[in-house]
Amino acid sequence: DIHIDVGPTDSNAIGGSQAINFKSTSVSGGPQDLILPFGTSSSYNSGVFIFSAKFNVNTGAYFNFQSDYNIGVGWALDVLMQQNGQVIFSNSQNSNLLTSFYPNNTWFELKLAINITNNEWNVYIDLFI
Repeated sequence: DIHIDVGPTDSNAIGGSQAINFKSTSVSGGPQDLILPFGTSSSYNSGVFIFSAKFNVNTGAYFNFQSDYNIGVGWALDVLMQQNGQVIFSNSQNSNLLTSFYPNNTWFELKLAINITNNEWNVYIDLFI
């Protein structure tokens, strides 16, 4: 039995009047994948890419960056936020690139600054106050 609740909510928003809430009662998976293409219809091979988002996680979360513009071809980064507050950054070649912690049940910013040309990845986790 899977119940999926995806949509805007008026409760617990930050910096505006609404936030998006993803919720699933299934232990084995969450809501259907949402895809946000970055840029044009081709993959990036050079340059700098900065991703920043605000999260409030209370039962775990997951997102990934695909390595190809075509959906499902490859994954450049998997980010798993576990219920215990641990966050694991991995990809198909490395099961654990970086492990850290995020604050449970409070808003925080997760920022990734990626130099694609030099393959340098910087991760920032900050409380959003």
